[in-house]
Amino acid sequence: MRLLDVALKASRGRQTLHHLRSTYSVGVSSATVSAIEHALACGPDGGPGDAFVDRLRRRGLVADEPFRAIPRRSSSELVSIELEPFGSCNLRCRHCFVDFSGAVMTQQTFERVLEGALDADAVELTFNGGEPLLHVRCLDWIERARASGLRTLLFTNATCVGPDVADRLAKAGVARVTVSLDGFQPEHDAVRGHGSFDRAVRGIRELTQRGVCVFTTTLVHPANEARVKELQTFCREVLGVAGCRTSTVAPMGRARQAPDLLLSTRALMAVYSDESAGESESNAPGVSSTSEQLLACGAGVDKLYVSASGRVFGCHLFELSGGTLGHLAESSLSEILARARMSTLLRISKDDLPVCAACPAFSSCAGGCRARARAMTGSQHGPDPVACAKRGLGEIATFSRAKTNGPPQKLAERARSDP
Repeated sequence: MRLLDVALKASRGRQTLHHLRSTYSVGVSSATVSAIEHALACGPDGGPGDAFVDRLRRRGLVADEPFRAIPRRSSSELVSIELEPFGSCNLRCRHCFVDFSGAVMTQQTFERVLEGALDADAVELTFNGGEPLLHVRCLDWIERARASGLRTLLFTNATCVGPDVADRLAKAGVARVTVSLDGFQPEHDAVRGHGSFDRAVRGIRELTQRGVCVFTTTLVHPANEARVKELQTFCREVLGVAGCRTSTVAPMGRARQAPDLLLSTRALMAVYSDESAGESESNAPGVSSTSEQLLACGAGVDKLYVSASGRVFGCHLFELSGGTLGHLAESSLSEILARARMSTLLRISKDDLPVCAACPAFSSCAGGCRARARAMTGSQHGPDPVACAKRGLGEIATFSRAKTNGPPQKLAERARSDP
């Protein structure tokens, strides 16, 4: 027996088995891998691997074919690359944090991304934006990436998804399409523009009718928070989506001019405590176990972001604050990845965050997101306003570049006074 469309990847001290045609991933120890391979090679014999193989078979990942070892991807720790094919969008959402460049990714840049992903033994390529489907070659690139053995993910507003686009995405084997749906028609259109709800719903239906795995992401704000659960029920039971997630507004980009979309601290805390699909503590950066006590953020280690112009960043949020790691017109992705490991932009330790380190919430959030702190306050070493607000330590609306020195002082006082 052998496993179908899987890859084993070790990164940041963890080993994970990834299915490349879905988003299924599971952490495995070396002993578990050995047990699985023994069961695949020898058949059921009552050993510890039998149960694992049974579990994988139920997911359709086991073929009754001659044994093959599980493919290892070990050239680097890079797991995921997010790219922006099109640096613009057909909607003007009031909450959007992206500073669109208007650039259009060239074929040469994509080839360098794909070459770099394969050289680094990456697992997945995520197409984001801007609206990626506005790029004339986006579907070709998704098909190329999938045919090259990469898991492919797509983030879209779905307004460009018709029967032909949905057909190609289904045939390509895209692992997941994530669509933004910010409420029912009145709430969604108020944020994203007239008619955008109906077009998004049509796009979602085209995808789910073809068996494509679709998730929705809902931006929660004061005008729609009371109906989020109702919307998620509609998405699952009527539209047939596989899952629903939530997000909240941070005052970055265009959202700085939309204070009415900001939740109170109490409401924001409720979103993230009530929604298991929200950012959870298990996704918090944490602190590595090295002697340097570096923050264990994956930016520039297990993930990279490539803009439409070919600039490379540790993640999408670092683009907002100018944290460039390199340019694909000047260096290969492998060279940029190697330099990123030593970048002072990414190598941040607990000692670099004195305000956060003094806070009682540090053990759970480890300072939150450094890119977001840099983008929202101008300081990479200060508190992350969103992480603070989620823990009841401040209102997001009080943070801005103009007040870089204010909020950290208040938080430091709060940290010293809390038991």
